Amino acid sequence: MDWSQVQRNGPFTRLPKLAMRTIAIEDVRPLIRIAHCREVGDVAERIIFDHELVLIRRGHCTFTRGGESIDAGPGTLLFIRPFVPHAFSPMKGGNEHLAVHFDFTRDALPGGSDPHRRRPYGIRLSGGLSIPAVRHCEPGDIVSEAFLELVRAREQNDPRLRIIETACLLRMLGHLLQSPKTPSKQRDSTRVQRAVAYLHQHLAEPLDLDQLAEVSDLSRSHLTRLFRHHTGHTPMTYLRRARVEHARQLLADVDLSIKQIARRCGFDDAYHFSRVFRQIDGLSPTLYREAALAGRST
Repeated sequence: MDWSQVQRNGPFTRLPKLAMRTIAIEDVRPLIRIAHCREVGDVAERIIFDHELVLIRRGHCTFTRGGESIDAGPGTLLFIRPFVPHAFSPMKGGNEHLAVHFDFTRDALPGGSDPHRRRPYGIRLSGGLSIPAVRHCEPGDIVSEAFLELVRAREQNDPRLRIIETACLLRMLGHLLQSPKTPSKQRDSTRVQRAVAYLHQHLAEPLDLDQLAEVSDLSRSHLTRLFRHHTGHTPMTYLRRARVEHARQLLADVDLSIKQIARRCGFDDAYHFSRVFRQIDGLSPTLYREAALAGRST
């Protein structure tokens, strides 16, 4: 692995402001770039171009980030974000760590899957979910075991590697991701959920941003910003996806015509319905129904 493709060494002058991107939690499909178990050497100040999880298994080291120094010992899990300068200094006695470099998704980042082409960016996950910068993991807990299984699959060149490592990382992320707890963030989440609930209850009716803003007691611009933060989509994009999701369920009923399903899902006509359905699912409603019924009959 050419490390220059995933990191750059300092010293750094002031880095440009990070361009923030929001990823819907349901769109998280990790791309794992590096996973290993090794000694923690002296790592001078650097930045990485993707995300990294580091779990200290043995010994101690000092982790420095943003002027803060952390004594990282056995069980310390560090989450390192892209383009944030940091450094490691091992203490006497030797140490060992597990590490994995990854992207939350393959195709939603600047520079695509080539991290070396990226410019400073940050990732927000919908719903305000985030991974703590530092966490302690007990030996044998879910995160520790999944991390170890991931690294072992890499080392053994298991033919099931892609499936195993992705499943392991998703298991880790499922336990590490945390929701915001502050009253203001909870209030914002409640207002967005109010709009989401109203949207699902009125899928068959004409809906616009003004109606959703009124239901949530927010301005149009404020709702759009919060909605994107909590769901990863604008309200109107979310509405189209929700209508298509409802249509998938209705397509299982062979007594309903495509035109009837279109009306029940809030589309003006069958042509508009088919066009949106194809944009989101990659299939026309008719082909989706045929595939679903064929799968059900086998």
